[in-house]
Amino acid sequence: MNVNGTKELEAPREVVWRVINDPAQMAGLMPGADGFEIKDDRHWQARVKIPLGLGGLRMTIDFEKVEGREPEFAQLNAKG
Repeated sequence: MNVNGTKELEAPREVVWRVINDPAQMAGLMPGADGFEIKDDRHWQARVKIPLGLGGLRMTIDFEKVEGREPEFAQLNAKG
């Protein structure tokens, strides 16, 4: 599945910028996240559990920060 698009958030730019540049905060906002690992300043990985039927589905999502122009634009790729 390929999902892409733009998301506008109801928060000040400085707050959004700080969160998307902090993997711990990002993982804390992801529904079902039960852990994360920082690879380097541009790559991190989150472990999530998606509630589906009996026991749910466990999945690992790899994030890559591709581009950023503080505080107006950031591009993240996620694959899992």
